[in-house]
Amino acid sequence: MIIAAGGFFFFVLATSWIFGREFADGTVKDMLAVPVPRSSILSAKFITAFLWSLAITIAMTTVSLVMGAILGLPGASPAVISGGLGLILVTALLTIAAALTFALVASMGRGYLLSIGLAIMTVMMANLIAVTGRGEYFPWAVAGLYAHEPSSVTAVSFVLVVLTFTVAVLLTNWWWHKADQNK
Repeated sequence: MIIAAGGFFFFVLATSWIFGREFADGTVKDMLAVPVPRSSILSAKFITAFLWSLAITIAMTTVSLVMGAILGLPGASPAVISGGLGLILVTALLTIAAALTFALVASMGRGYLLSIGLAIMTVMMANLIAVTGRGEYFPWAVAGLYAHEPSSVTAVSFVLVVLTFTVAVLLTNWWWHKADQNK
């Protein structure tokens, strides 16, 4: 649950910073003036955001395991830890896919603040929709549901997360290629 909720904010923060900082600093025109295709710039940004999110996941997991050992929490067997790591991996991938959709918001908002604000609203909506029993159909709620009870997530939920991520990447690519970068 820490990855699904807390990790989401860290992942959105990293994504928003990676995609929005040039706009906030006014250096986007310099970056776009280099003879590098925008698709290459975007690919590098998405890969960087993914790797940072993965690094954050590893750090959060390591800290959690160390704190559990320090506190002497019972039940730490190799089978429990390996099963838990599998759950964390799937939860992290779902959360990262949901967080990377905010690259579009950071780009369209020409900075990082809009996407961070929208992420807060999205978490509130995800909680509300999950309480109504329809969370498996809201891509930003799927990771939390999976972390809590993997059997509550259907194949449709996974497809919706992948579809939402894919559409967001394609729209971000379209936006960077078609939007007026002079503002």
